[in-house]
Amino acid sequence: MADDSTLNGLRAALDAYVDPYLGETLGATQALQELKGTAAGASYAFAWDFLWEAITIELAAGLKAHLAVAGINTTLTIELVADIRSHAVQRNLKPIGEIKNVVAVASGKGGVGKSTVAVNLALAWAAQGARVGLLDADIYGPSQPIMLGLEGQKPSTTDGKHLVPLAAHGV
Repeated sequence: MADDSTLNGLRAALDAYVDPYLGETLGATQALQELKGTAAGASYAFAWDFLWEAITIELAAGLKAHLAVAGINTTLTIELVADIRSHAVQRNLKPIGEIKNVVAVASGKGGVGKSTVAVNLALAWAAQGARVGLLDADIYGPSQPIMLGLEGQKPSTTDGKHLVPLAAHGV
């Protein structure tokens, strides 16, 4: 198990690591939630306000190389936590139930790929672990059901007032 001075040195080295995607140090991001010694080495948990599970392997390799350059050779267990906060709604509006954030994909012109962009964003966020819903408000030609493999299916209702949404691919 690592002692306090070892953990302090490890923290300083981790804080100095420059994330290649963010372009800033982990210390500047203030993402550190917990650093503790373990029987095998150390455990480092941090959170950002975006999802990025897909690059955990890259991050672990980058941190290992960074620590080796700093002369620190320890087994490091990394835990990533997505801490996505709700944005405030506009004045005079009330939040809707469990909906934390809304992303609108819009354009003043038709046929530019809005539906494709919306589906791809939803699928990417769902693949990263987000709870995602998608509303296709195109009354002339909703294409999301086709892109999600739900063509011909209709939402159901349990009480005649609320729709039970269709689900596919985690969306």
